[in-house]
Amino acid sequence: MHVPGACGEVSVPLPADFADELAFYRLVNWSYIVLNEAAKLPIAFLISLPPLQDKAELRIEVGRMRTFVAHNLDVTSPSDLKTRSFAHAWFRAACGVGTPMNSTQFAKCSESLGQKLDRALQGAIEACDALDNPDGGPALVRDLEDRINLHWEAHRFDPLVAEVAEALGNPGLDLLEIRRRNLDAWRKTLALADEEHRERALRLRIEATFVAAIADTLPITALEVSRRLSITGPRALSAALVLLRDARRSSPATIGEIIEQVGGSVLGR
Repeated sequence: MHVPGACGEVSVPLPADFADELAFYRLVNWSYIVLNEAAKLPIAFLISLPPLQDKAELRIEVGRMRTFVAHNLDVTSPSDLKTRSFAHAWFRAACGVGTPMNSTQFAKCSESLGQKLDRALQGAIEACDALDNPDGGPALVRDLEDRINLHWEAHRFDPLVAEVAEALGNPGLDLLEIRRRNLDAWRKTLALADEEHRERALRLRIEATFVAAIADTLPITALEVSRRLSITGPRALSAALVLLRDARRSSPATIGEIIEQVGGSVLGR
């Protein structure tokens, strides 16, 4: 109503009842989709307002429980061990045991999660009254619109990432992995930047990310340098790589131009 299209569709149905283990798993999955996908931004915004004035604890909680019930956790992974520990503590608080085994215990778990969800969703509905307030409502609506508009879908960053990679010389890095690791930071850059300079601020941020990822990695292998410069000895090749790395740090020239400069230094051309 206030911000059309703010929430996506939820195609996964709620469980018909809270009677057993399967119902609990379905409730966790539904909760994750609502809080972390379909209505992530508007619900987080609304529950931060009165009457709840809450943070993102429930979204994080549901995310961890969904990881526990839906993934094969590695007992040698520190992060997976934290997830397991969190889940067992959650179960213990909800049904009295760290590992529920029967329908009665899982029903208690579903009831506990259901009550938390009901509180959050009811609080979000009540908070909508603030958006209708003639005094502060329009400003809140604009704030919510800005948050939604600036929360780019991951794929929207890809063209700019590809441009930066081509400009700086990609030594074979996985661009999708770089995007995945830095997505939240890039979104934060969009949210904090002045509207007139948003695109430039994002480009600078992505360039800094890419430079850090490249570090001293060269966009050309030793074999390729050897072929380009017709170098055969290991000492000459090592010297060429060192010079190439240093020149790349300080020179605005293209990689082809730098290679020619290095060739002149190493071979006395």
